[in-house]
Amino acid sequence: GEGGAGVGGAGQGGEPFGGGPKLGELDPCSVDGDCESGLLCRADFRGGMPRCTRSCSGNAECLGGRRCELIDGAQVCVMGDVGRSCAAASECNFGCLLGQKYCTTRCTSGLDCPNGFACQPVGNPPQNVCARVAEPCDASTSGCIAPVACDTSMLVSSCTAACSTAADCPQRAAGRGSTPTQYACGPGGATVNLCNDGQHIDFEAFTIPPPPAVNCNSPTTTPGIATDSCVDSCRYEGGCPWGFTCTAVGSLGANRIGLCLVNGGGSVGAPCSSGLECAYGYCTSAGKCSRDCTADGLCPSGSSCVAAGGPPAQGLPFRRCQ
Repeated sequence: GEGGAGVGGAGQGGEPFGGGPKLGELDPCSVDGDCESGLLCRADFRGGMPRCTRSCSGNAECLGGRRCELIDGAQVCVMGDVGRSCAAASECNFGCLLGQKYCTTRCTSGLDCPNGFACQPVGNPPQNVCARVAEPCDASTSGCIAPVACDTSMLVSSCTAACSTAADCPQRAAGRGSTPTQYACGPGGATVNLCNDGQHIDFEAFTIPPPPAVNCNSPTTTPGIATDSCVDSCRYEGGCPWGFTCTAVGSLGANRIGLCLVNGGGSVGAPCSSGLECAYGYCTSAGKCSRDCTADGLCPSGSSCVAAGGPPAQGLPFRRCQ
């Protein structure tokens, strides 16, 4: 089973120590009184850094990649932790799928879930939660959620899920990164990668590695270079699984697409050489950590959401914090 997480976390109310200006949304904090009116101080995830955040009644009221969860007695927007490893509900913002050992959350459709996750009824009585289907599997199907099965019809077997409509299925921009990317022969002997969306990248160099030579008579796949990783595309609505942030730095024709970039620790404005060092997975060409603020216009204190040029993302002009 799964269930709501127990009450516990950082924000306990009270007044800040001393005077000074109030903190804005996303700013690190210690108690509720540190934050501007209307904001509460809550841990971004269980055991994580407390930040000022807004109250909410549903995910639509939260920033991209954040979820409306019950934390310390209040419904607030916190970082999505779907896919984070867990052994108990108390380790997650909402609940833990104990059989599969990862955090999950409520959903009404696949749009509420990160890429690679479907909206599935689980438990007794059943409730709809985000369940991973972009997961390699074998005959044991231990990583899959019942009543799903392991789809062995493809070159690489993967979990699949029961569905009523396409809205129940994972939503994409146009995988959780697997390293290295695997390649095989496609139609006409062309070399193809086996990533969920066909997207792959070297996160360290931030380049697209060329494919390796593939033997079409081989019954197994051929790995790319060690740093060649599959990368999921994403929509702002569902965001990305735990450890990744949806950032519209990819391109597809005349439009940008969101890619799930690895989270680091650097705050907006911190120096960086790659997105691996940045809290929002985005390092600009000027060597500064940034945040994709296209959908919500919000940046931490000390930075502003500015137009960054280039193609639009989901019909909106691309903007970033700097």
